[in-house]
Amino acid sequence: MGIPLESGKILSALATFRILQDPIYSLPGLISMIVQTKVSLDRVASFLSLDELQPDVVEKLPKLSGTVRVSGTKAYVAQSPWIRGGTIEENILFCKEMDRERYNRVLGACSLKKDLEILAFGDQTIIGERGINLSGGQKQRVQIARVYLGLLDSKTVVYVTHQVEFLPAADIILVMRDGKINQIGKYGDILKSGSDFKKLVGAHEEAMSAIGSTEVRKSASPEGSRDAYANKLPEEQGSQDASTDQSTVDLDLAYLVGQFAFAIIQLLGIIGVVSQVAWQVFFIFIPVLAICIWLEKSCVTQHCLFCSNITYRQDENWLDYVGCTKLQYLDLSTKRNSDPSIAGLAVTYGLSLNALQSWIVWTLSNMETKIISVERILQYSSIPSEPPLVVESNRPQSHWPTHGEVSIQNLQVRYAPHMPLVLRGLTCTFFGEKKTGIVGRTGSGKSTLIQTLFRIVEPTGGQILIDGINILSIGLHDLRSRLSIIPQEPTMFEGTVRSNLDPLEEYTDEQIWELGDKVREKQGKLDSSVSENGENWSVGQRQLVCLGRVLLKKSKILVLDEATASVDTATDNLIQQTLKQHFSNSTVITIAHRITSVLDSTMVLILDNGRLKEYDSPDKLLEDKSSFFAKLVAEYSMRSSSSR
Repeated sequence: MGIPLESGKILSALATFRILQDPIYSLPGLISMIVQTKVSLDRVASFLSLDELQPDVVEKLPKLSGTVRVSGTKAYVAQSPWIRGGTIEENILFCKEMDRERYNRVLGACSLKKDLEILAFGDQTIIGERGINLSGGQKQRVQIARVYLGLLDSKTVVYVTHQVEFLPAADIILVMRDGKINQIGKYGDILKSGSDFKKLVGAHEEAMSAIGSTEVRKSASPEGSRDAYANKLPEEQGSQDASTDQSTVDLDLAYLVGQFAFAIIQLLGIIGVVSQVAWQVFFIFIPVLAICIWLEKSCVTQHCLFCSNITYRQDENWLDYVGCTKLQYLDLSTKRNSDPSIAGLAVTYGLSLNALQSWIVWTLSNMETKIISVERILQYSSIPSEPPLVVESNRPQSHWPTHGEVSIQNLQVRYAPHMPLVLRGLTCTFFGEKKTGIVGRTGSGKSTLIQTLFRIVEPTGGQILIDGINILSIGLHDLRSRLSIIPQEPTMFEGTVRSNLDPLEEYTDEQIWELGDKVREKQGKLDSSVSENGENWSVGQRQLVCLGRVLLKKSKILVLDEATASVDTATDNLIQQTLKQHFSNSTVITIAHRITSVLDSTMVLILDNGRLKEYDSPDKLLEDKSSFFAKLVAEYSMRSSSSR
């Protein structure tokens, strides 16, 4: 450009470029952040412009009128247990100090001692994400123990239930209907007044009448205690979600790699310039850089934030001292006949060497931390995939299964290769077009058997045959599409009632309307909204929606995994009658929550420690006063006698 190069102009230009370097480098990211911020602001504006805050968004119902006064603290035990990752002890104590005497009393009151004796690590057993390696009953008892830790002898207890056998123990009862308190009073007074409460108790008495109470009580004896059941479930730790690791790799790690590469290029440039003046300075620089990397090798983000910041600041101060020493050495080692322009350039670049060295060490430490996400993604990608959805060479006929017979032969199941067996050589046959009940203590293997039937868990040994076809020889889609289930924890998807009843849009509205009044209860009919996970519906209503799904599907094999645990006795009776009407020619497998649900079964299977303990018709089992089933019915009958 015809401008003579002078040391002053060169230094000024370099200083200007140094000032502009960071803004220019950050400009693309800043533009991206501005665009993302605008999108977020538009979403917030559209949300705030709605007529009202939906209860399912804020996860609570706003009060329209009236007041609620509470004196003291509150504890809440939800219908769906809430369990966090950690040990059983941590879930019970919930950050409280350990009082061993009280803790042991709570374990006994919540019937957790037998479970802890069976678990390999007792109360130190690691609970997976949302308590995935505990059964439903175990999760509920852990949650109750968390509240009982405060002891309830001097507390106000509000117990919401549909099981009327517990109501006589209440000091006062509130009967609700359509969101209003319909009756209030003591058990006997409300029962004498008639109304809906009497009908509810009457439905329970009708269900209990199926049990020969007199004969059953004779079989009850003090020594007739239950046997201990095994609850060998996987004690795996919950791993970090794969999507978080993928986000770390795509965003954080990519940014750090770019920063590290940019800093290395700068460092090489500075080394090249400084070496022209005083290459001896690198006798100090290289050992110091190696020591810094060694000191910072531990992952910075694994420390507490405060300690991490202190350490980082101390390292910066120490590096400043080292930098000053290097510059002084640079000045002393500079040749007296060196070109002033080169010397000035070396000093200018040398001033940034200290900060650049600190930045390289910090970036390298963070890269070491984030690279763990790459390791986890590689682990996820190496996990064996599920069996194929369809095996073209062995597809069952379109009308399979025709009879619905399920033959279980020497079935062995474990959740992982290093885990003990949960089902231990189980052999039995569920007869086609008959109803089979499965009974056993929590953790005895009932739900594991159902998971194996659907191939959610693959058998370790043995086989399951449905109408003579080994379920392992066909695809998952061909198997699961021919079976129906109402699970213990029903699932609903965000959308409408219609989309939940018929997610594949295979049926007409007329067919859906025939399911009954339960669907039409909600305002909006089939277009009633369903929030995420069905949180604006009770657990009982979700199970009724699952019942609607299976009624539409009309499979030859139906599984009920404690499907009526969250509904009242009257609704339970209605469900049982509906199942008898629509699935009289199907194989129905019922995991019982109420003993009355399996009394009309053709056969009853009793599981103990993953083994077959008893398998016969209910009548024959009740005739044998020493049978486990007879003792179980006696216990249930005596517990419920106070409500009749």
